[in-house]
Amino acid sequence: MDGLTATRAIKKEMPTISVLMVSAYESEDYRREAASAGATDYILKDAERYQLLEAVHAALGERGEG
Repeated sequence: MDGLTATRAIKKEMPTISVLMVSAYESEDYRREAASAGATDYILKDAERYQLLEAVHAALGERGEG
């Protein structure tokens, strides 16, 4: 199962959960598709540590836990 399919399945079963997509694909089309699937954020696998931490904190904040 790919990340987009997984995101759709997760959001269908648990709509309030935050999904952070971590991908190797640097594509605006893929980023838009991830957002359409319900991903809270989209970050590249080779992102800097601080960028990953910011994305995780943002995803947690969206759920009211940050």
